Amino acid sequence: MWTVFSPRGSFSSASEAAVGEETVDWSKAADVNHDACTLSFAAVEVVDSLGRVTGEESQLKAWPERSSDLPQTNGVLILSPGHYEACRNLIKDLFDVKEPPKTEQSFLLKSTDVEGRKWYLVLGSDRAGALYGAYELLNTLGFRWFSPDPWGRDIPDSLPVPLPDLDLTQSPSFLSRGFQARHDRGGEDFLLWMARNKLNFWTGAESNKPLCHKLCLKLAGGGHMIFDRYVPPSRYFGQHPEWYALRDGKRSGNIHGSVGDNVCLSNPEVRHKIASDLTEDLISGDWRWLDLVDVWPLDNGKWCECERCKELGNPTDQILLLAHDCSRVIREARREGRLNRDVLIVCPAYHETLPVPSKPLPEDFDHDRVAVVFFPIERCYVHSFADPACTEINATLRELWESWTKATGKRFHGAMIVGEYYNVSSFSAMAIPLMKVMANDIPYYHSTGTRHMHYMHVVTADCGTLSLTNSLFAALLWNHRTDCDSFVLDYMDMRYRAQAPLMMDFYSLLEKAMANAKPMKHYMGMAGVNRYALFNNLRRKGSPESPSLLFAMKHFPYNPAYRTENNGPSFVEIVEMMGRAAALLDRSLLECEDDVVAPRLTADARRFRYTHNMVRFLHHFARLRLFENRGRSECAELEARALRDYGEALRREKLMVLHQWQDDEYHFYDSGLTATWLPQAYAEVMADYGLEVLETNGKPVEKDKRLG
Repeated sequence: MWTVFSPRGSFSSASEAAVGEETVDWSKAADVNHDACTLSFAAVEVVDSLGRVTGEESQLKAWPERSSDLPQTNGVLILSPGHYEACRNLIKDLFDVKEPPKTEQSFLLKSTDVEGRKWYLVLGSDRAGALYGAYELLNTLGFRWFSPDPWGRDIPDSLPVPLPDLDLTQSPSFLSRGFQARHDRGGEDFLLWMARNKLNFWTGAESNKPLCHKLCLKLAGGGHMIFDRYVPPSRYFGQHPEWYALRDGKRSGNIHGSVGDNVCLSNPEVRHKIASDLTEDLISGDWRWLDLVDVWPLDNGKWCECERCKELGNPTDQILLLAHDCSRVIREARREGRLNRDVLIVCPAYHETLPVPSKPLPEDFDHDRVAVVFFPIERCYVHSFADPACTEINATLRELWESWTKATGKRFHGAMIVGEYYNVSSFSAMAIPLMKVMANDIPYYHSTGTRHMHYMHVVTADCGTLSLTNSLFAALLWNHRTDCDSFVLDYMDMRYRAQAPLMMDFYSLLEKAMANAKPMKHYMGMAGVNRYALFNNLRRKGSPESPSLLFAMKHFPYNPAYRTENNGPSFVEIVEMMGRAAALLDRSLLECEDDVVAPRLTADARRFRYTHNMVRFLHHFARLRLFENRGRSECAELEARALRDYGEALRREKLMVLHQWQDDEYHFYDSGLTATWLPQAYAEVMADYGLEVLETNGKPVEKDKRLG
């Protein structure tokens, strides 16, 4: 029997407080019920988890006043500073703890013996720390949450005997930890999985805002669409053409959602309009829930060519000037009491804004309210970010990153955020393990001073093999000194049990095979310098007179080629390794007799087989184009037939691309075939060689039957 205590605030009971997020006023800066709701929920999580193992019904109670009030059971006391004073003497007498930890989101976890029973204290520096401390206690007792899926939770067969003695304090290595997203696609299971893994950064598009607040999630919004949101040309261009970019000597109202021509950022009126409307949005509009707001230019947008914009400096200078204006208006709203919370403004170092500002920032620039998120989308994943062997790609990005973080005399002194791409859009949720990359990258990023990190675009359900990426990512962001080898071994043992050795070999091989996913399925290299994307090259049919350039990077040759630098797996090696990985996974599936492990392997197999089909699709497409370059039409037709086999298999796969991105415009993720980003080129090849296939025109397709 266990008893778990938590504060109840103004609720009638701790049980009521645990599910009372809809009744809590989260708009207040602080409230006793904020802590009561979160801490009581943490207590319910502990009660539920322990009950699953012991088979006994544990008790949930409000805080006792005296040690003599403790029942004759094992127990857990969950507390934050908001309720600490009322319990100070009890905590001091039982645990010899004099004060809570001070660092944001940190916790103290300590045990004591009371008349032969084990009692644990979870004392957070704040409600987030208390929540994370409760999950750390459960982790210590053998519980794991590898994914948000029904089979993603690992429950031990029994609790440790004897129960462990604990005396530890933990603080997060990164204060913001999570995922950059812009659609409402999380759901309760995913949000709970985030909290259970101590993640706290998510999208403000999430519909269940009260649950997000209960789970201590920071919500972010804004992005590439702020110009279209606040100064749409359809409304303002006729009256204020001077607000918009000068392109080829004419003012351009070419703004469509997140793309087009940026506004004229040297115009103070348009900057003030954006800043004012954005602030009102944060006060009482759709963005009243946001903790961070992304003030970004258009995605790959064109910049104003007027003389005043040129005088401002480079694009980074220009977007930071807009952030400065937003900061001033937000600061004024805070001073007037119209905005009841601090909001961090986030500017991007992305594509044309990767370089540091070229000119001094305004003297009153608020470095505390403006952050810069560095997006290394051009990078490679064969090498870790700081690997000196990656001279072709990552060396340039590392130099840019360190000009923001380590350079003497740097102009920007605000917080730096890393925005990684561990599941970038065109990866299309393929099975791409990144254990070694993350094991090197995240400690490196921490060493350069950043304390905030997220990645695009997490899969929120049916994760399969991606569960390892997400679990290790969470562990490293909480503690950048995590022993990754030990973590992965624990993951294998807990998730796969008897199949752990085979699955360890499978993941190791898969990681090597998919290391070149960036050039194979996305792109890498700097625009105008050495950018390369295989799928773009596959769209063009070549001939002996005008061959299509297919393999132009040292990193990614077609045939094996050893190099001391920029050495990535060739396409031939990738296909061979994927075949070996498939054999290992097939063997694990056949040998598995564990009813708990079987659905996990099944989920892994579906995501892997989708990935394997994608690789074989691209491989046969590349071979077809190589034969066309040589004028070998009979060989090209043979490859077209193989291409059709994998293309049609991908067309039938809907589930594996469902949970990455809500794409209602381009329909890249209607099926595995559209997720190749080559459906039109595929249709053209099929027509060229007289092969019948279903219509491939990018229209929406029917849902997977599993989805209803």
